[in-house]
Amino acid sequence: MIARKKTFDFDVNFKEAMSFYRSFGFCVFRNIYKKNNFEPIFKKIEQITNSQLDNLITSKDFKKKQSIDKKIVFLQKKNDLFRKNLYDVMQGFPETTNLGLNKKIYKVAKFLNIKVPILRTSQIRMDLPKDRRFLIPPHQEVKGIRSPNMIFFISAMRDINNNMGSLNLSPGSFLLNSLMPKTSDKNKYQFVDKKIYKKYPLIFFPLLAGETILLNMNTIHGSRSNISQKIRWSSIVRIEDAQSMPHLIKLDSSFIEKYDLKG
Repeated sequence: MIARKKTFDFDVNFKEAMSFYRSFGFCVFRNIYKKNNFEPIFKKIEQITNSQLDNLITSKDFKKKQSIDKKIVFLQKKNDLFRKNLYDVMQGFPETTNLGLNKKIYKVAKFLNIKVPILRTSQIRMDLPKDRRFLIPPHQEVKGIRSPNMIFFISAMRDINNNMGSLNLSPGSFLLNSLMPKTSDKNKYQFVDKKIYKKYPLIFFPLLAGETILLNMNTIHGSRSNISQKIRWSSIVRIEDAQSMPHLIKLDSSFIEKYDLKG
């Protein structure tokens, strides 16, 4: 059976969603976040981009009429490092950290028997139109992970349709457990050989703003090209289990090192 997109309301269908997650290694939630949870972040991004535009243009009309996406694309064309620098700055917003402090995320962690949940990552990702440099081929979320009991959440900050590079996801592939990844000259970021998960086809998962995909760390997933004129905005939260970290007392870092390939 191939699981197509089914969306669960966190406040109404929580246990049903968890049952679905245990069967397929993922589920899609509504109402972990509201659309307006992301607005303070976008306001700060616009404030930053407007400030940078002040140094380049004098037209106030441009700043008023253009979307945040178009402003960022404009500035990126002026300096190819702008995207990287803005990305680094956004990770430091208090509002970015707050996305990882959402109580509903920790309810999921508790339900999935994560004994001592810790926030490993709370970050914002932006994928610019026609920019393939940061695409990640299908992979498991094992690189650099310290706990074999880890879950993560990918949320759409704005609507994400297939043209914008919706998530590629392989339902059921978590049943393969952690696989030895590989790299190549073409793909420096580690990936899973598609022959291994042939019986678990990849499916596109567009998301509406505020929808969240919960993923098992062994569920194979990857980025797709953004061929639209808009930026794909998403947030990523990773939760690890501090009670399940072999390297803390046994000084056993084999799990961390095993899946951390150098491309």
